[in-house]
Amino acid sequence: MHKKYRYTLLTVLVFFAEPALAEDVCQNLQAEADVLKCSTQKKDNADFLLNKTFSEAKKTIEHAYRSHEELGAQYFSILLDGQRGWLKYRDAQCKLEAFAAEDNTAASAIATNECIARFDNTRSEDLKGIPY
Repeated sequence: MHKKYRYTLLTVLVFFAEPALAEDVCQNLQAEADVLKCSTQKKDNADFLLNKTFSEAKKTIEHAYRSHEELGAQYFSILLDGQRGWLKYRDAQCKLEAFAAEDNTAASAIATNECIARFDNTRSEDLKGIPY
């Protein structure tokens, strides 16, 4: 196998397998540090899923509009603008949800992580339902 293809294949496998290989730190929570690790894992997994789903949406658009590239570019531009707006909304909403916790504390990080995970998982489902 050509070296370039081997590297690409390895990169793809590691990228897509990373969440599946991660240890589930959400089992047997006993201390605040465990809860923080769990919330971070949830956020990271949800971010990974959101990025994957968005990438799949882009590929679907490219395929669906392959004979009308200009329309496909317009459609993707609208999706991208919507995603950027949604990210601003998510971040503001999560900041609001974590407001009661003191800044730069585990409680604030946990609230933010849990919020981001919840929003990202919902957004991933929403992206899957868009008619491309």
